[in-house]
This record gives sequence, structure tokens and C-alpha cells, in this order.
Amino acid sequence: MDDWLAEAQPNTHLPKQDIVLLKTLAKTVLEFPDRALLEELTTAPTISAIAVTAMHRLIKQISLLRSPEGGWNKTSQPTPETLSPYVSDEIDEVLESLEPDSLSPSLTNPLTLLESLISPLLWSVARSSYPIMQLIEGIRVCVGRPEKQWIPGILRLAVILNITTPQVQCAWDLVTLGTPNLGMDRTLQVQAELDDFPSITANVDNSDSKGWVDRQLAGICDRLKMVPALDDLQQGLTANLLLPGWDWQVGTVQLKLNFEFLPQLLQDAGLNYRECLNWVEAELVEEIDPRTFANYSEASPLTQISVTDIPDPSFMAAAIVRLAGNQEEYAQFALQQAFTQPLHRIQQTANRVALEERAIAVINEAYRISTLTYSAVGNSFCLLQPELLMDELIPKLLWHITRSSYTIANWIGGLTYQLLQPKSDWVSGTLRLMAVLEVTARDAPWFVDLGSGRFVTRDSWQLPSGAIVQSLTQAPILLETLVDQRVQDIQRTAPEIGHMRNGIAIEWLTSDQDWQPGHLCLHLGVEFVP
Repeated sequence: MDDWLAEAQPNTHLPKQDIVLLKTLAKTVLEFPDRALLEELTTAPTISAIAVTAMHRLIKQISLLRSPEGGWNKTSQPTPETLSPYVSDEIDEVLESLEPDSLSPSLTNPLTLLESLISPLLWSVARSSYPIMQLIEGIRVCVGRPEKQWIPGILRLAVILNITTPQVQCAWDLVTLGTPNLGMDRTLQVQAELDDFPSITANVDNSDSKGWVDRQLAGICDRLKMVPALDDLQQGLTANLLLPGWDWQVGTVQLKLNFEFLPQLLQDAGLNYRECLNWVEAELVEEIDPRTFANYSEASPLTQISVTDIPDPSFMAAAIVRLAGNQEEYAQFALQQAFTQPLHRIQQTANRVALEERAIAVINEAYRISTLTYSAVGNSFCLLQPELLMDELIPKLLWHITRSSYTIANWIGGLTYQLLQPKSDWVSGTLRLMAVLEVTARDAPWFVDLGSGRFVTRDSWQLPSGAIVQSLTQAPILLETLVDQRVQDIQRTAPEIGHMRNGIAIEWLTSDQDWQPGHLCLHLGVEFVP
């Protein structure tokens, strides 16, 4: 056995003192001076429709100038600096549309319980890209060195919070809720089939001096820098900390990332590592095994048991789908998704950054997007990919929905509510948002609950008429009104998903049939489980 492999075993047994310290950390109160970090992490970036239109116009003009039809002098390479004078009016329109953010997080309650940061932090990191979400969850890889033994196993991205004060120094793995392992040897090479890796590492130095692990970590860290709160956490944020049994201390809270590898032989020996992971429901979704389509498990209490015709699981696993007809509208949605976060950040700095500096940031962002290939744009919305397996489409759509807002992610997982229906008493239970994908192929509609990956009937997400719901922290509200609010949230923060509610034409292909016409439609409703 190679030396590196012997050191790859994760430490699943924490010393007693570490367990006590981690439990203490969970109940630690944090105060970040002059900022509401929790709100920043859970607020999805948005920009106005006027800003979206202005940015599209700027990108289109830059693309035209860079094209042969634009008449650009071929002796010089177009750059943001050389293009800027020709698109000054369009830049001004974008800047005028980016009014200072009047809805910035309030600072009325800067106190945060450390354990309450776990889910928002993981959601904020996972929403940054689908492959990053996959890495947090864990992917199958082979690890080794050239001309050496290659070992299969699970590679996962460890999201770690470091707490440093004059009296305390500790690290907390936010997924396992334990002390982080040392991480894997950074000189090892990794063979992985993971979506969108090129887009993660597009701006990273690919020289031989950096190995696979360092390149991926650098690319992921760069991606997270686009989110101001995550960028600041990577640098380290000063905080006042009150640990149970201690006095107030001034310390630093820092976000760190590392890779951890679990060799396959450990799994073969009976170590069920996945059971020790505290997955964040809905945000960190597992890809669906097609064999589970036809099986109902009592381990999923939110799944409604329905009598429904179940299609051949091999069709759902092996069928290839693609958009039929004009894809321009979804391409525009994908571009909007690509520039919303950067423009939102520019908008947030309007009161403290000079106008000229913001103009440079706008032209740089528009130029970057104008250089994206069609495949790179497609990576920001799965249906723009030329072809996609059906069992890849389902988890990707769920990720698009849960990344739209932290509230929606929680609703997909389910929340505690009381329900009052006409001629009934109050009943306590779990209320969850159902995102159901209708797939019409072979002249038959099927309905897949994206949250559970199981087939449901057409009426399984319908709202009970006149029902009232109430949570512990909210006044009673009509269930229909509550669902309408969630639908509006999705349409505002993920217009490409909201557009799917109108239905879209697709084509599908199987090994025994040529391309056939089909239809996809997204339905949103609720399910209540007493």
C-alpha cells in the first residue's frame, strides 16, 4: 500500500475534549461589528429589470464591435480599455440603472449563534456553481500518481470554519460537524468526471507548478470571491465571541476549503462514511439513482404515496433531452444569471466607490461575458447544454430552484406549520414546496417530484381550498397566498425556472428510437404531512 493511501483514512472518532469544544462552539455567540452577516449570506443577489436590459444592450454592442461586421481594426486587439470610448453611452445607462441598494441588510441585530451560520454558509457556497455543490456532497474519483497504483474512492470539498482568539484556536468542518482531517496530498493527481470544471478553473494558472488539487481550490476560491460575504470570510472577519463559560473575546472567523479523499477500500471494509455527513437538505442534493424511481422508501416522510403509472426506469436514466426550437430566450436568462452577481456587487459599492472605477468594473464584466462561448453560457442553465441525460436534468433543475433563494431551499426541505382546513381542527406537521416536473414523451405525461426524485400523480401538489396555515413566528395566512409568494420569489430570482411553468418544447432520444417531440413543464405546489 502506498504511504499516501495509509494516511487517507478519515478520523471518524473524535477525542472527548474535541467533542466538548465543538459542542461549545455550536452555542457560541458571534458579533460582527457593523454588518449583518447572516442576512448577507442568505440574500440572493438581484438587479432591476432596467439594469438587465441595459446590460444586455452593452454586451450586444461589445459583441458587435468585436465581430467582423463591426469593422474593428484588425491590427489591434479589442480590449475593455480600447472598446470603452465606443460604448460610453451604454455604460452610462448601466450605471444609471444601478441605484444604491436601498434594501441592504439591516444592522438591528448583529448577534449570531455560530451553529445558525452552518446552513446559510453551506447554501451560499453550494449555490455558486453546480460542480461545487457536487464536490461538497462528494464525487467518485480515481487518485494516484503516474505509473503508480490508482485508487478509486470519494472526493469531497471540506468547508471549514476557523475560529481564532487569544484563548481558543479550533477548526470546524461544517458538513461533518467535526474536527477537519488533514486533507489529501496536494501532489496527487485526480481523475474525475465532473460537470463544468473548465468554468471553475478558467482564470486559474494551469502551469505544471500547480497540481490538480491546488488548481481546483484556487478556482473555487476565486468563484466564491464574487460573493462579498464569502470573500470577506475567506480573508478573515474580526468578531466578538462569547463562548459558554468564557468572557467576551475578540477573534477572527475565517472560511477555509480543503479536499478530503476516502479510498474505496474503506467503503468495502464496511465504513459507511456518508452516514456521518450532515447533509443540508435540498441545497446539497444527491444525484438520483434510477433504481429508486420505482421504489418508495419510508425514510422520506415528505413523499406522498400515490398510485401512478411508472415509466420504464431505464427511459428516465438513459433518455437524452434537448431544447427544441429557438433557444434565444433561455440564452438571455443564462446571460442574466452570469452578470447578476457582479452587477449586484457594483451596485452595493455605489456609495463608496468612484464613478470612474465603477464604469471600469461594468465594461470589464460586459467584456468578460461577451467572450463566453455558447457552451460556457449553457453551463449556467442546464437546458442550454446541447444534450442532457434525463437523470442529470432532474438534480440540476432542483439545484437551480434551491439556489434561487435561501427561503426556497428551506421550503423544498420542509418547514413546521399548523394547518386549518374548513370543517377540520388545527393539525401540526411539515409543509413543503413541491417542484414537480411534468415530462410528456411517448404520448404519456409523467410527473417527477424533484425534491424526492419519485413519481407522483397530477393532483398530488394541488392546494386544499380555503386552507389556513401558521408557523411559530408568523400570523395565520391563506395557503394560496403563501404559495403565490414563493412562486413570485422564484420568478424574481430565477426567471429561467419561472419561465418553465409555461411549458417548453423538447426532443428526446433513446437507444431504440430517433429524436421524438416532447414537452416539459414545471408545476409548483405544496404537500402537508401531519
